[in-house]
Amino acid sequence: VVDLAAAGANTEAEASVVGLLEENLDDNTLVHLPAGRYRIDSTVREKSFVNLGIVGDEATIVPGGDFESVFFDLGRPGEADGLLVEGLTFDFRAPGTGSRPLSTLVDDHLVIRDVTVTGRQDAAQGMLRADVTDPDGSREVESFRLPDGADMEPASNRILLGDNRRGNLR
Repeated sequence: VVDLAAAGANTEAEASVVGLLEENLDDNTLVHLPAGRYRIDSTVREKSFVNLGIVGDEATIVPGGDFESVFFDLGRPGEADGLLVEGLTFDFRAPGTGSRPLSTLVDDHLVIRDVTVTGRQDAAQGMLRADVTDPDGSREVESFRLPDGADMEPASNRILLGDNRRGNLR
């Protein structure tokens, strides 16, 4: 377990936590974000892992500047298995910041729970990509909340199951 604040993360969104997050995303690791606001100004990317968790405890992700890309890009087919993302709030209230919070592609064992996006999505992407690539794989999405909705554009949807998807969704 890695406590991101104890590892040096700024919990008031004054400095980006992207580098620190990427340093700590590793096999068999749970990254805990304690209460606070965490600035992300570029995509947090980890393509290859086994059993990775990112769990917040009243943690809010805040975009830095005019960042309009995917916030967390996690996994690739044949390279990732076992992912938990839980307890995060994404604050998209600033104009031009509402993009995809999570893009996940794992072979099996995907759990996304208690994730909230405040503010409106204003970039034409699905809010959540939740792909499991093994035909016998499982994914669970529970309490993914979008209380403020999204700008309606043809390319925008709430949950995207991409071309690589297989397995079951609960």
